[in-house]
Amino acid sequence: MLQTVFGVRQQWNPKLKFMGILANRFMHNSTRQKAALQELFENYQDYVLPLKISTRAAIPRALEEGRGVWQLPTGRRSRCERRGPASVRGVDEENGAGQ
Repeated sequence: MLQTVFGVRQQWNPKLKFMGILANRFMHNSTRQKAALQELFENYQDYVLPLKISTRAAIPRALEEGRGVWQLPTGRRSRCERRGPASVRGVDEENGAGQ
């Protein structure tokens, strides 16, 4: 995957900014997924973002309604879901996105 991203940047889009690998659809109760994520962190620490998107009931609901999870009525949502786009603001600034 990294070769693809860096290859695209080299051949077609030198302005492409690679922000990192974001683990998504992560199931926190799966020992196999926890081990795989830990392995990613250990082997690709410079590329894996310190965030993950867990599989949550709010995500399919938000997709179905065409809204962000932070726009859903307050319930049992994670801190990241409640903060919405601001939760990755530090990652954007750290990698120079939006400049």
